[in-house]
Amino acid sequence: MTDTRIHPETGKRLTRQTRKKIVSFGPLKREVEVPGWYPDDDSDSLHSGADLGQANEAFKELRAAYPDHVKQIRKKLKLTQEKAGLLIGGGKRAFQKYEAGTLYPSDAAMGLLEILRVQPEAIRVLESMRSQGTLRIEDTAQTPITATQRTNANARSSRTSRRGVAA
Repeated sequence: MTDTRIHPETGKRLTRQTRKKIVSFGPLKREVEVPGWYPDDDSDSLHSGADLGQANEAFKELRAAYPDHVKQIRKKLKLTQEKAGLLIGGGKRAFQKYEAGTLYPSDAAMGLLEILRVQPEAIRVLESMRSQGTLRIEDTAQTPITATQRTNANARSSRTSRRGVAA
């Protein structure tokens, strides 16, 4: 006889079984067997902590492998860590942190990395946009501010403080 129970919220009949599930971290994926209480369809299932053990381990392994994935893409693009951070985003030291596993890129940066992995020639478009000023380089510490920019910024700031809203 099959073990069954009723889902506490949906009222659906659940049976104890194991199903294949995809665990992912960024673009890295792994298929794992996840035991649990499943309905006949793909709606809500119930799992104990022990049921999710294999999925959790797979997630940890994928997360640990991600820094090397980032490094492989950067090397394929022939970029230094500093240049990758300035072009792709995060700043000069970002790729040191990504590749050490102490920081993970934003979803947008992960997406851009995957585009560049598949289409490495797109780095030229990105370089061109950065050099033309179409995309702002995040490391502004080395970009001098002109006197006009400073004056305009001060004028906006004083208008804001007098009226309470920016002009």
